[in-house]
Parts: sequence; structure tokens; C-alpha cells
Amino acid sequence: MYKYNDQVDLINSLRSEGYSESAIVKRLQEVLEDIDIGVLLFDGEHLEQNKKLGLYHIDKSTDLYSKACFYSNGIFISPDNIKCQEAVEEGVRKGDGYCQYFKAVCLLKGSRGYERDNNLSFNLIEKSAAQGNPRGLMMTGYYHEFGIGTEVNSVRAFQIYSDFNPIMDDEMFCLTGLARYYQEGRVTEKSESKSKFFTEKADILQKIKCLESKSGFPIGFESEHDHLTLEFQRGFDV
Repeated sequence: MYKYNDQVDLINSLRSEGYSESAIVKRLQEVLEDIDIGVLLFDGEHLEQNKKLGLYHIDKSTDLYSKACFYSNGIFISPDNIKCQEAVEEGVRKGDGYCQYFKAVCLLKGSRGYERDNNLSFNLIEKSAAQGNPRGLMMTGYYHEFGIGTEVNSVRAFQIYSDFNPIMDDEMFCLTGLARYYQEGRVTEKSESKSKFFTEKADILQKIKCLESKSGFPIGFESEHDHLTLEFQRGFDV
């Protein structure tokens, strides 16, 4: 999978070779996911903006989780809960762990047109975790800590939070959860320094997410994004 910066480098390389805009898009179809092409066409930063063609690629994308995010976030268009749900439900039917995670969070919050249902939410988050989805696995800690759709299990929650990987995971509540546990001395020893450490890391992660939410990618903020990412990952040997 091409990362965003790699996508931009490829586009610039093709353009320097004399490819027309339509030829660039055709070449991108050979190497990129439809969802990525759609976002690039909507953004118009590195490809000639074509929202109609962008929407075509997004709607035909098989990346149902990313499609759901596109329609729910309203980055380039107004949020569309119906299309968001269509993508999510198709993904859940196919056993997509990320779509199971997405629906679980919606059911937990009562958002994106879903009514709150803690029991179904927990059922889906467990299925997502069982498939190896790191977000689903990390999220189960929150359910166990607060007894959402299941019994309170503080020990299990702390174990899950403690497995947080700063390279792979981006669930901020794991960090705030660890901060709470060390602040209160619950299950583990009380430690003001560790509580402060995880609170600060959660704040940095929030800044990273804010940059990414501007367009789905840190477009125009790559340098700041990279700096914050390095700052976030530093020190996790505590």
C-alpha cells in the first residue's frame, strides 16, 4: 500500500514524465486503491480536482471501512449517515474487523444514525479484536474498565491498556486509561510520573489526530505531523 507521501511522489514523477492528468489517473488505477484515488481527486492538491470522478472511485472502493470514514467525517462533502451505514453494514456482513469496530463505536456513542446498544457494541468489539484488529483489541479495555456490555474487570482492562504499541496503535483512551490507573494506584502501583507521562502522550496524540482530520491525511502539515509522531513515540520504555 502506498502511503500518502509516496502517492504524491508517484504523481509528481508521472507529471514530470509528461503524463496528462487523465493518463496519471489511469496509471494510478493500476497501483492505488480506489479510495486513495478518490480522496486525491476530491482534495485537488496534487491531482486536478474532479469531485464527480472522485466520488465514482470512492463508491466502487472495496475498502469499506475507509469508505465509511469518508462519508461519516464530512471532510470533502457533507456527512452522509446512510452511505456510511451501507458501507459499515456490508463490511460487518463480510466479517470485516474494522467495520465491526466502527459499528461498535457508533453503537456505544449512539452516533452515525445508530441507537445506543452496549451489549451489541461489546459483541462486535470482541469479534473485531478476535480478528486481530488492534483498535478493536485496545477498545475492549475500555469496555472491561467501565463494565460496558460486560462485567467490570479492572485487571483485564489494565492488561489490555499496557499492551499499547506506540508504533501500531492510536487509541487515545488507552493512554488516558493508563494515566487513570497510575494516578489512582488501581491494580498497579501509584505513580504520578507515569500518570503524567501517559497524559502528555494522549495530548500529543490528540494533536496528531487533529492534523489528520483536516483532510484524512496530514496534507500540508507533513513536517509538523512527522515531528509530533516522533515526539509521541519517544520514551515508551518507561
